Amino acid sequence: MVLKLTPGLGIPGILLAGFTKVPFRKFFMISLIFNIISALIFCTLGFYSGIAIGTLFKYLKLEEYIVFALIALTVLVYFFIKFIYKKVKNGY
Repeated sequence: MVLKLTPGLGIPGILLAGFTKVPFRKFFMISLIFNIISALIFCTLGFYSGIAIGTLFKYLKLEEYIVFALIALTVLVYFFIKFIYKKVKNGY
């Protein structure tokens, strides 16, 4: 059941449990416990990471610069994709 906590190995873990004929009740209870634990861990990490990032932005006053950089990056990526699309459409 530890395979369910490893990214990318959840489905092979479920298939392996089926092939080894793990009883459904045991599989369900262990899977439920692991899912609750992982959800609590990731929710806690996300919550405290959000607080840390908010505090960092408050002290460094970076919000304006980050928003400007994201907008500028979005515009640059848009024009780059448009340029590449035009090149591909015209056959280089």
